[in-house]
Amino acid sequence: MIKKTTNLTELKRLAGLITEDEAMNDEARELEIFIMNDEDMYRRHFMQIVNNFKRKIKRGVYDHDKAPKLVMYMVDEAARRYIKMHGSPTDRVQDVFPKETRLMVANKLADTIYSDIKAGEYNEV
Repeated sequence: MIKKTTNLTELKRLAGLITEDEAMNDEARELEIFIMNDEDMYRRHFMQIVNNFKRKIKRGVYDHDKAPKLVMYMVDEAARRYIKMHGSPTDRVQDVFPKETRLMVANKLADTIYSDIKAGEYNEV
């Protein structure tokens, strides 16, 4: 699916002029760091997704196009928790972390998880 994009940063990323990390805005980086540093998010959500990906890869049914949708559930939960912990009572998830930002985080995490699994990062000892 090709979507129309008007964001200059997104166009540069697609053209290969900047890396994925450089294309992420501050809100996206903050949300990604929150997911990786919050013990409960990491243990209950992130590692469950890693194990799910590993099972699907092992069975041969892993579809990387569908992976960001699964990761998006974790990203949405992280955004809600972030607002609850660090935001004001009037803050809304949609205002602080727009859907494009959350999708950017989900895509990056899905790519990272997949490449780390392929590199043997999450193998049991």
